[in-house]
Amino acid sequence: MKQIGGDGSALFSLTAAELEKLREAIESNRLSSPISIRPEGPAGGLVRFRSIDDAKLAMAAIA
Repeated sequence: MKQIGGDGSALFSLTAAELEKLREAIESNRLSSPISIRPEGPAGGLVRFRSIDDAKLAMAAIA
């Protein structure tokens, strides 16, 4: 999971495995849904979280 756009950005690049874990965490109600999830092919995708704090929670959930 890599942050895109600098320190204040809530846009992250995730691998396919990270995206799957994120979806599982959302479906099991461990995380709230991000603003957007945009798959970018088999390698992964882009996720825009509501805040940096939400992104940190997601990082912990998919670790």
